[in-house]
Amino acid sequence: MGDFLGNLAVAVLTATIAAILTVYLAMRRFRSDKWWERRIDAYAGIINALSDDRICSEKYMREYERQRQMDESERKKVQERDAAAYAVIQRAIDTGSFLLSDEANTALAKMQEETDKAGTADDFYDYVQTQHGIAKKYLKIFSEIARRDLRVK
Repeated sequence: MGDFLGNLAVAVLTATIAAILTVYLAMRRFRSDKWWERRIDAYAGIINALSDDRICSEKYMREYERQRQMDESERKKVQERDAAAYAVIQRAIDTGSFLLSDEANTALAKMQEETDKAGTADDFYDYVQTQHGIAKKYLKIFSEIARRDLRVK
């Protein structure tokens, strides 16, 4: 009887330790996966915002070059898309160190400096043209940083 209770106690203790260890490892993996998803979402959001910024500035440039104004609904859509892209990029600049690599944060800071300088352009076309170049440049840079940081080919 004593052997049976001793073996039962060892079995129960082993099963309990195994269960606790399994739960701990599963929770650790879950947190790691969620963190990974948040980082992917952050990088994807910035890349999408840069793409939107490039597209909007391109539309403004075409409007100026063709000397034909967009209709009011199209202009409103472009302005809303541009504003949303700007908000995403600004949020990333403000909170980037939480999810992004140091390299990504440095790129965002440089992009902000270039964007601030573009704001001193003499006319709207020069500003939009410069903004288009900045968006195009940092879209490429940020895509490369994201691939390296997230270890994606």
